[in-house]
Amino acid sequence: MANPQPRDYALVVGIDDYPRYGSQGRNLKGAVRDAGRFYDWLTDSQTGGGLDPDNCRLMTSAGNPLGLTQASVDVALDDLWTRARASDDGGRRFYFFFSGHGQLVAGADAVTYAQSLCLPHWSRTMPHAAINADSYADVVKTCMPFEEVAMFVDCCRVPSVKVRAFDSSVGCSQPLDGFDLVNRMAFFAAEPMRRAFEGDFAAEDDDAEPEVHGFFTTALLEGLEAGSDRPGGGIGAEALWKHLDYRLPMLADARGRRQVPRRAPLLFSDDVVFGAAKVAAPEAPDVPNFEIRFTGDRVGPVRLLDADATPVREGMPDSGPWTVRLVPNRTYMLVDDGDGTMRSFVFLPAMEGRHDNF
Repeated sequence: MANPQPRDYALVVGIDDYPRYGSQGRNLKGAVRDAGRFYDWLTDSQTGGGLDPDNCRLMTSAGNPLGLTQASVDVALDDLWTRARASDDGGRRFYFFFSGHGQLVAGADAVTYAQSLCLPHWSRTMPHAAINADSYADVVKTCMPFEEVAMFVDCCRVPSVKVRAFDSSVGCSQPLDGFDLVNRMAFFAAEPMRRAFEGDFAAEDDDAEPEVHGFFTTALLEGLEAGSDRPGGGIGAEALWKHLDYRLPMLADARGRRQVPRRAPLLFSDDVVFGAAKVAAPEAPDVPNFEIRFTGDRVGPVRLLDADATPVREGMPDSGPWTVRLVPNRTYMLVDDGDGTMRSFVFLPAMEGRHDNF
């Protein structure tokens, strides 16, 4: 089913090459590839984002790393703004995606931080060769004719007091009417003060060598490409967050790392839908396909509920582990009635045959 979104626009940036980062450079291996994969999803008119390729800018460090500068990023953003202004219908949603090195910049109060996105010529002697992610979301929200801003940031969030990330040079003299009603949401690859990682993943071709991808972007695209069984397909922003919150730590743990995503604000709406991938609601399999293990913190009794709040299984923690039959791409919730702990998750096909600790 076609999913054209002619009023959506996107700026996608991926940087592998950091020749001056450290004494011998500190290049990444999967950031450019991940930016390309996200661009491909955005411009997929069937089940992806449905963007017109002319409304989507892909900028990477491939070929000429030091040619990717803040000025080139700002010119691309300004070009998209020009296209949106020229459109009779204006814009609906603006996507901003970044994969590369990043840092947190300490504010003057030493309490607040801004997300810094490092450009290819960043170095310890050029610590200001970075852009302020928040300023790009702010200028889109304040000046441009969009109803939503969705930001996906796949980079580290370790602090640095030396960096001064520069705001976008794009701007306006007066905010648009109603700019305060624009829905802005951000998905971050890691917690504040923590690193984000990349690693080997099996290639689509079984005979090919493994490919390097960011853990965050891998989990993100799994959720976007899987979609849901909601009417019309696609996946809601809150459902996508629940998937990331569950899946990303699992991918990291399997590779000996710790990585937990973060978001802003703290609650999204499933009225905001990404893509149009649709999964038919299958019957539950005949055999168990998931195991739930209980930690020593559980009090009980515990309930596993489906999206309609119908109990799938109930019992005390010492009755575990539970082997259960779950339907892929459905939402479930675990509830510990003893201490009030609740956690919801989307059961993705990639989770079949695995386990979770609650």
